[in-house]
Amino acid sequence: MRVLVVANRDDADPGFVGERLAEHGAELRYLLRESTDSWPDLSGADLVLVLGSDWSVYWEHVRAEVAAEAALLRAAHVRDLPVFGICYGAQILSHALGGSVRRADWTEIGWVELDTDEPLVVPPGPWFAWHFDTYTVPPGAVELARTGAGPHAFLVGHTFAVQFHPEVD
Repeated sequence: MRVLVVANRDDADPGFVGERLAEHGAELRYLLRESTDSWPDLSGADLVLVLGSDWSVYWEHVRAEVAAEAALLRAAHVRDLPVFGICYGAQILSHALGGSVRRADWTEIGWVELDTDEPLVVPPGPWFAWHFDTYTVPPGAVELARTGAGPHAFLVGHTFAVQFHPEVD
């Protein structure tokens, strides 16, 4: 299985998620957000894993990089290529698929419990959260979990996104 891991240069550790993928024979190939011009196409990929970031989707100084990543994620989604977004990954997936991202009314840093509609898919936690932004669930997606700060998980087609950090080790 070939996994494309989208990450920032200084924060490209997929933690527990990467360990589990490797246990199942996955080959991880890193696509650095700071170098979108060197990204391969999606040919041969079996999964796109979108890690967190200290960026915000709406920052003007990373506009070109956000546009390139959103285009890649839309292309993967349209091809029914499985995509798993974590934290910023959920935010940019929302953005790419027609939702919106904004500064949250309050930050969530630390362990959180979720109000979950699908506890077999997204258990209530505790889960580690570290984010300053929130998003709207994109059109056609099903919101699976949330806290008072906003959505924490959604699913649309083969695209799954969580605002918390299951990779934290």
